[in-house]
Order: sequence, then structure tokens, then C-alpha cells
Amino acid sequence: MKKLLFSAFTALAFGSSLQSQSIDISNFYVPPVGADIYHRAMVSSVSTANPGSNQTWDYSNLIPTTIDSLVYFDAKDSINGYPDVYNYRYQELESPSGGAIDGYEFYNLNASGFYVAAFYVDAYSENLAVFTGGANDALVIPQQRQIFQDSLHIVRFPVNAQSSWSDANNRIVNFNLTVSGFGLNQAPGYFKNTDQQTRTVVGEGQIIIPDEMGNVLAPVDVYMIDVLLTSTDSIFLGGLPAPPALMNAFGLTQGASSTQHFVVFYAKNGSGYPIVSYNLDGLNNIVGFFYRPYVARNALGIGLEENLTAKIQVYPNPIQSGETLSIALENENDLGQIEILSLNGQLLSQINRSEIATSGKQINILPPAHPGLYLVQIKNQNGEVLKMQKIQVL
Repeated sequence: MKKLLFSAFTALAFGSSLQSQSIDISNFYVPPVGADIYHRAMVSSVSTANPGSNQTWDYSNLIPTTIDSLVYFDAKDSINGYPDVYNYRYQELESPSGGAIDGYEFYNLNASGFYVAAFYVDAYSENLAVFTGGANDALVIPQQRQIFQDSLHIVRFPVNAQSSWSDANNRIVNFNLTVSGFGLNQAPGYFKNTDQQTRTVVGEGQIIIPDEMGNVLAPVDVYMIDVLLTSTDSIFLGGLPAPPALMNAFGLTQGASSTQHFVVFYAKNGSGYPIVSYNLDGLNNIVGFFYRPYVARNALGIGLEENLTAKIQVYPNPIQSGETLSIALENENDLGQIEILSLNGQLLSQINRSEIATSGKQINILPPAHPGLYLVQIKNQNGEVLKMQKIQVL
């Protein structure tokens, strides 16, 4: 599991003259399914924002570098679903050897806020001979799910000028461990990851960013929220901390921890994702800056037509490997590009408009040859997502 480092946090403070508008369940909106599309800007083109009231944070001269996204799915569409959970995303865990363990983090939205609600881990097994020398030594993780009793609120309602909240959760992943050299034969144990966070509103004002084409958007009223998140990893065998000699064999450290410090700007009218976010290092230097033009447009009331998605159909679904996937458009002039993504948002293939020979209002493409679940993402010529649909290749 990942090794993390703990550090303390002192909240920033500012005057009490901030406006009283609140974000709550009545105006907060995050879609149950979709892509949180974010643009990365060159760090050299930005500076940290000053906290305080009545600020104007002008990031209109951002120099973009790359575009990426986090993909969210409707929890009702999950075979691993939980009752009364809103949406979820793929979250890969890492085994001792660096292998990928498939995990899914579930989120909920209710009167208390938007928060991490549950976790699902798929079955996984790994031979450990490279670490231990025992040919039959193995780590086995059974399929499992966990509903968090205490959880992390990404947004805790109401959010206003005086808001500050701290919370934590413990994610448990059970396993069975066989290491003959330590006398372990399918010994039960678990990985424990503890996340602790503090989120504090430290400023309010207006933020200005460019759209996908570099045109400056109108200012958006926002709250500036400072976030400190500390994660600590521990490993237990038989209910007790794993012995140091065993931890050393895998290159792990008991209780290893790490702290992330970042700042997010949420629109006061409740847009579900931050308009701008940036990560800070230990010296408070920006090490990653991200912005979301589509969120800013939605906050300004100039988003895409709500009925546009319904006018695009992707079929058949499920589809046989080697069969042609059809995409029907209301207007082929809307099309910019078609992307095929893995469930964790990795871009597998991309077809640009110049490569597509449109036939009326229908486009035919070949899906991935390997059976599995994939995402088809259709964008317009401005890079905005018109539709995203999960497909199954048989």
C-alpha cells in the first residue's frame, strides 16, 4: 500500500465581512454520471490566491498544457452497488509489488453534503515469491465492500463564509497471507487506510478563467476553500500490527503517512466540481494547477443544452467483439471527436472529426477488441463532452 507522511495544519483566517450566500442541498448539483473534465495549466503561468473577503482572482491568462478527466458512474448502474448511494468512480489500489487492485469509491449526496460513502474491492491474488523466495507464498484479497460509518465530506452543507469542517474515515481491505518463512498459511489480516481532513473557507470573491479556446469568461462568484488531507497506512495480522521483520520483507513501513495540501474554488451557486484547484508543496509553492471551463459556464448559466445528450444514441450495447458500434447524431456538425476510455478514464483511442467520414447522421466505429467494460465519450468541436456512455464488449 502507499506510504504516507503526517504533518500538522494551521487554518488560515480572515475577516468576517464575507457575503452570507450559502451552498446547500437546494442549489448544489453534481451529476450522477459524467466526466469531471479538467485542464492543467503551466505552473509558471499562475500564482497562489490571496485569502480574504471581496477578492478578485484573475487567472484569465492561464497557459493550458493537457486535458484529463475523472469518470463518475451512476451508482444505480453498478453490479457492486449500495443502497441509497449517489455515484461512484474507479479507484485503483496498489499491491506490495505495484500490481493494480480494482477498487471503486462510492459517493452520496444528501442534506448533510457530498461525501465518500462506501468502497468496493474486486478479488485479487498475487504470488509473493519475489519478496519471500517461497514458491507458494501468496497474498489473496477476497471480493469485499465497506460502508463507512464516518466519512469525508467533500462539501459539508451549508457552505458559507464561516464554514470549516474536519472529519475522517477508515478504509479496511481484508486479505489472507501465506508466507512459509514466517509460518503463515492463509493467515487473516487487513490493510487499514485512515484519511483525516480539515476544509476551511478562507476567502470569497470572484474568479476569472478562460474557456477551452482561450476566450476569457465572465467572473464567477466563489468560495475559496483550503484543504489539508492526511492519509496513514497500517497493516494488521490476526488483529495485531504486522511484525517489523515481515513489513521489512515487503519494503513497507507501519503507520507510514503523507499529507496533501490543496485549495479549491467552488461557485456560490452550487456547481458540483471546483472551478479551479491547485496543489501546494511543503513550502506552499504550486505544484499542480487545474481549471474547469465547463463548470464556470454552468455557474454562469451558459452551459450546454440539457437535451443535447438525449439526441445522441450509441448502439448496440452490449456489443460483440468485432461488431460495428453505431453513433447516431441529431446534427453531425456538433461532432468534434470520439474517444474510447477505460473505466479509470485512461484514453485508449481517439478519433478526430477530420478522420471521420460522416454518413448523414450516423457514424460507425470499431470498439475495443478485448471483452470488457469501456466508455464512449463524444465531444463537440470546443472539447465539451456531449455524451458519455458505458458499453460492454462481449
